[in-house]
Amino acid sequence: MDLFAGLVDTSVRRIAEIAADGRRFDRQEVARLADVWDNNTSNFFGVLGIRGRWRRERAARAALRWMGGFGRERYEWMAGAGGDPMRRLLREPVDRRYSRDYGGRIRAGVLPVAAAGLERDYDLAHAQVETVRIERSGDGFAGSVQVRAPRTFAAGDGEFSLFMPVEGARVDTADLHGLDLSAGHVRIGGGSLRGGPVTVWPSDDQWYLSRAAGQVAAGVPPWRKQVGRRVSGVVAQASGAASAASLAFFMSMLHIRRVRYADHVGRVALERLVEPLAGAGTRAVAASRLRGAAREQAFRRMADAWGEVPDRPRGDEQVPDGAVLTLVSCGGGVLVNFAEPVDGRWPVRAARLQRPGGMVVSCVDGVLRLQ
Repeated sequence: MDLFAGLVDTSVRRIAEIAADGRRFDRQEVARLADVWDNNTSNFFGVLGIRGRWRRERAARAALRWMGGFGRERYEWMAGAGGDPMRRLLREPVDRRYSRDYGGRIRAGVLPVAAAGLERDYDLAHAQVETVRIERSGDGFAGSVQVRAPRTFAAGDGEFSLFMPVEGARVDTADLHGLDLSAGHVRIGGGSLRGGPVTVWPSDDQWYLSRAAGQVAAGVPPWRKQVGRRVSGVVAQASGAASAASLAFFMSMLHIRRVRYADHVGRVALERLVEPLAGAGTRAVAASRLRGAAREQAFRRMADAWGEVPDRPRGDEQVPDGAVLTLVSCGGGVLVNFAEPVDGRWPVRAARLQRPGGMVVSCVDGVLRLQ
């Protein structure tokens, strides 16, 4: 149970750290951490209500195993937070690049660019880049590019997305036609994104007809229908005031998760949401060890403290002088996230910008700029 509570506390603490200085605001990490508790909050609070230490610990282990079964990224996060005890508990995931759907069609996950065969399967010279996004990621920046390009293996256009760490960039929002991956980085029109290895998610619904799919078809096993009783992720349900605390924590995390939409950044009052959640896992475990009215009161105090926090009002659609950009997204206009100095703090905000003739996005020496 302590491992489970530790994950709650680790999530809240890390979100608070990221929110404390908007200049280094990692939107995607905040969204990932909050998303963990979309379908695991009810288990955490439910397990706390199980009588008997042995039965409770067994249920906690079952809930953690289910929680860790959602891919490599989730597994690594849990193992990093819980150390060797967590690694011994969890089953290491098997990484599969390809699978088949119920109709036998091959589908791909995120692939190395060399395995995706984009140059053969799409006319990249006539590609239209629909969105370019550069944003803060950890100590650096990450880029994502959404592309629509004519297929060479079937009629019509297909879509795919590129992802990469970004060390340098220059992109003109008025020049998003044409894509070139031959030099080891991503060239968009006359601009480029440079950095780490490029990966691809081929979201094209006709990708199974591509040459790249054909090359791997023989090694992809057929789709299997799941038989027997479906394993549920719900291990236990909370009751009484613990149920109210569970719902309040769940709703707080849902509000926090809204930063996955870049235009919601700034409206979500992150600091006010996470401050009362500090130590939530440890406090909930302590409350569960009380009895009768004292237990109900402890959970009720948590539920009341974790009440709804209203959104901030929308800010002006402009970037003030002295602001630090943390995200620029181009395509159908320009959306930015930025941190601005206010009373010794750096809260993060969002704005949509419209300028005739386009703008130039650059990333040089760890600084994101828009001109």
